[in-house]
Amino acid sequence: MKAEEPPIVRQIRASVIGDGAGVPGPFGVRPLVYADHTASGRVLGFVEDHIREHVMPWYANTHTEASATGRRMTALREEARQQVRAAVQATDRHAVLFCGSGSTAAIDKFIRIIAGGGWPRPVVFVGTYEHHSNELLWRESGAEVIRTTWAGLEGHLRANAGRTMIGSFSAGSNVTGALADVDAVSALLHRYDALACWDYAAAGPHRPIRAHDAVFLSPHKFPGGPGTPGVLVVRKDLIRNPVPTVPGGGTITYVHPGARYYLADPEHREEGGTPAIIESIRAGVVMRLHRQVGLDVIQQRETGYVRRAIQAWRGNPAITILGDPDADRLPIVSFTVDGLHHNLVVTLLSDLFGIQARGGCSCAGPYGHDLLGIGPQQAEHLAEQARAGWLGMKPGWARVSFAYYLGEDEFAYIVDAVHFLAAHGAGFKALYGFDERDGVWRHRHFRANGALTAVQTRDLRGFLDDAQGILAVP
Repeated sequence: MKAEEPPIVRQIRASVIGDGAGVPGPFGVRPLVYADHTASGRVLGFVEDHIREHVMPWYANTHTEASATGRRMTALREEARQQVRAAVQATDRHAVLFCGSGSTAAIDKFIRIIAGGGWPRPVVFVGTYEHHSNELLWRESGAEVIRTTWAGLEGHLRANAGRTMIGSFSAGSNVTGALADVDAVSALLHRYDALACWDYAAAGPHRPIRAHDAVFLSPHKFPGGPGTPGVLVVRKDLIRNPVPTVPGGGTITYVHPGARYYLADPEHREEGGTPAIIESIRAGVVMRLHRQVGLDVIQQRETGYVRRAIQAWRGNPAITILGDPDADRLPIVSFTVDGLHHNLVVTLLSDLFGIQARGGCSCAGPYGHDLLGIGPQQAEHLAEQARAGWLGMKPGWARVSFAYYLGEDEFAYIVDAVHFLAAHGAGFKALYGFDERDGVWRHRHFRANGALTAVQTRDLRGFLDDAQGILAVP
């Protein structure tokens, strides 16, 4: 069933910067059709207009309220903090910290807060489908890390009772879209006095965000979000480190040659140095837009798209959909096509159709081994090849993702293009060379100059017919 399209959805789609652009390729110019929303949202013109007209003219450093510009920027940034607080259902008991690059920076800051707060060495439970950011950072932190299924979590909690325990899980997989029962898992963790921490990088733009003990957020993945920092939302009472994770300007009450005294307020003590001011304000604008659209609209439209895509593809014997095709999921589909390397699928989607997807392991290597049935011996062999510089030998899949503001014609185009490659993709393989060192397939006679251009028509069906005609040329 096709989801209704409220006016705000049409406004957002019309405001996408790059909508209507053409991607030059070996087969001519193709319309840019974006299907990589899980990696990053799109830039929206009206968000940038707002920043340019109402924020940039006032730009100045924060850390002062003595001047009009400093006062204005400080107020706008604090308003952005409140917009984030509302979007994640946080309370005044939570600190909202803008920090660096996406959830990765948020997780890193949380780990440093724990490390500096005098906590005993923790045992950290991570799930089976974590992004590297929510696994590697913990592995390198000195904590004991236990990778667990949902069914096995309570047993691990019992076995480690009395220790400092932290559950750090992805609310949703960026590969299969698999969803965690955030409230139920958090309740289980709390029964055993463990912290409930959630990485909402993948799930945040699509599902309700609940601030339990800590939330890691990537606003750049929301519509309008490119150019925003990561966000850590954390209970204030967990911030016990007497010295900020980054001591510097804006973190102190007073400094003299013999001593330094840091602020008590964790939201300012933990944001040392000149902050990403415009970027933080943009994050607030993006979160306000997210709430204005409403999760009911977002979920209805995106669930409709992903269910229809899976229904269309699961009957094709040449397409293998990763994960449970019947489970509720984020609007993400990762798949393989028989006889085609995953990066060739992505390259052909772009060259033939202008569709921007993503190939690889989606920065979720351990989960990829589970999904593809790669055992320890094969994993070590693949690791040896990668370490020797043969990155093209790494396993992976193609991934497409849908956003609520996607047009119906674009959705149908993506579905049909994947079917086309499943049937005819092998016929284009001879036109490309594979570089085993970086895993990229490149057309043998075409080199892109990197410039977008105008596209003469948005008749997407015509490009499908064109691909069929190219295949027929001897």
